[in-house]
Amino acid sequence: MSKLTFKDRLLNFYRTRPLTVFSALVVLAGAGAILGVMLLVSIFQHKQEAKNPFFRVVELNDEIDDPAVWGKNFPLQYDDYRRTVDQERTR
Repeated sequence: MSKLTFKDRLLNFYRTRPLTVFSALVVLAGAGAILGVMLLVSIFQHKQEAKNPFFRVVELNDEIDDPAVWGKNFPLQYDDYRRTVDQERTR
C-alpha cells in the first residue's frame, strides 16, 4: 500500500466530492462578503458621527457673549470656565 501525499489526498477529496468543496467555497466567499459589508457600514457610520462632534442644544453664533448660553452646548467647558471665574481666596 503506497502512501499518498497531501496533494494527492487533496485532489482525491476534490474529485470525489466536488459539490461539497464548491459549497464550502461559496459559504466562505459569502461570509467574507458579509464581513466586508459590515466593515464598510461601520466605517460609514463613524464618518457620519464625526461630522457632528456634539449635540446642539441651542443655536449659537458669534454675536452671543453670554457664557451660560454657550454652556448649554458645552457643559464641561462651561464648568471649567465657572471654576476659573470664581475669585474666592482659599486662605
